[in-house]
Amino acid sequence: MAAGGRYRLPTEEELAKLLQEKDSKNTKRVINGAVDSFRHFLSATGRPRPKDCENFDVHTLKVRLGEFYAGSRKTMGYLLKTFLKNC
Repeated sequence: MAAGGRYRLPTEEELAKLLQEKDSKNTKRVINGAVDSFRHFLSATGRPRPKDCENFDVHTLKVRLGEFYAGSRKTMGYLLKTFLKNC
């Protein structure tokens, strides 16, 4: 197709930029907040060091996230959820 047409193949740099920016800033902020909260939970409950959570095997991660979800409380102290699914 002629230059400036409707379709063209993106460069590798353009593809990399699209992948890097695929999540909105708000989504990234929410994810970072959740990870920080999970790390705080690990630290507060005497679990392995918070920086090690990225290296958990699948089983350990599932168990720790289940504990985190079950023990999460709102700021007023009420349980966030009273049951777990599929854990």
